[in-house]
Amino acid sequence: MKSKKQKISAQAKQLLEYLLINKVVTTLFCRDQLSMMNPSSRISELRAQGWPIERSYYQQIDALGIMHRAAQYYLQEEKLTPEQLNFLN
Repeated sequence: MKSKKQKISAQAKQLLEYLLINKVVTTLFCRDQLSMMNPSSRISELRAQGWPIERSYYQQIDALGIMHRAAQYYLQEEKLTPEQLNFLN
């Protein structure tokens, strides 16, 4: 039987590591702090690998005072497999 595990991009790995440690990440944080201009694509990549990532929306004011509808992503910890829980080890 073939393994479902496939190689993920460097940005997806960076995002996943952040989520595993911090539990939640926003699109604006990804852009401002992780230099990731399209985090939703990286989230899709991780979901395709079986990572249980959910999204919610909220309003946030950026550094210029402009209101944005932004996404917040979080791991559904109760759905993580033992292999996923040990990803950072």
